[in-house]
Amino acid sequence: MEAVLADIEGFENADATGDGPIPTVVGYADTHDPFYENDLGRTLFNIGSVGNSLSDPTPVYAILEGVPDSPTPAPFSIQFVRVPYDAHAELEVARTLGMPELAGYEAEIIHGLYRGDLYADQPRTYHRHPRTA
Repeated sequence: MEAVLADIEGFENADATGDGPIPTVVGYADTHDPFYENDLGRTLFNIGSVGNSLSDPTPVYAILEGVPDSPTPAPFSIQFVRVPYDAHAELEVARTLGMPELAGYEAEIIHGLYRGDLYADQPRTYHRHPRTA
């Protein structure tokens, strides 16, 4: 894991972070796979996706507590919180509205399976970009 965190560009200053201290905690989201890694005094986390967490379809968010912009190392915590909701009722609304690719939506919100895998051998429709040659 040392090489993984050591090579991540997110631990460098950027236009958004300015010239302050080099970040030691970096978080991001919307890759559908929540995780937490800590190594070499740095923390990398991904909250996944609130509306479409894969493998476990229960929506998730994170709570961070600590001292923002501390010039010295300060304690902090990251808590991942899963929020159960009635996914079957949501699916019924989508069915009633005639949602395209309903089977893919069901695969994601009920079973935590990526719809792109379900439709891998079919022409793309709905919100996905057209295939390129």
